[in-house]
Amino acid sequence: MKKVKLYQVPKGSKLFGFEEDQEPTVIIFDHIDGMYSYCYVEGDEEKIVRLSANTPLTKTDKGYYFEEGGTNEPAEMGADNA
Repeated sequence: MKKVKLYQVPKGSKLFGFEEDQEPTVIIFDHIDGMYSYCYVEGDEEKIVRLSANTPLTKTDKGYYFEEGGTNEPAEMGADNA
């Protein structure tokens, strides 16, 4: 398994290991926007998640997983009103 940072992940990649309201949630990476990323919850593109571009991940055959000890706290999560 390879360790990477979120800014190295291709668009459309699935991020596993995130929990919302104590439920496993798959996050889809879209792009980097400055110091943060623009991601959304799988199945709900209006639920935006902004993670640090430096978020540590582990690459697997299935997708990317948040590294243990790394943050899975988003900078902002919710409907994008911009």
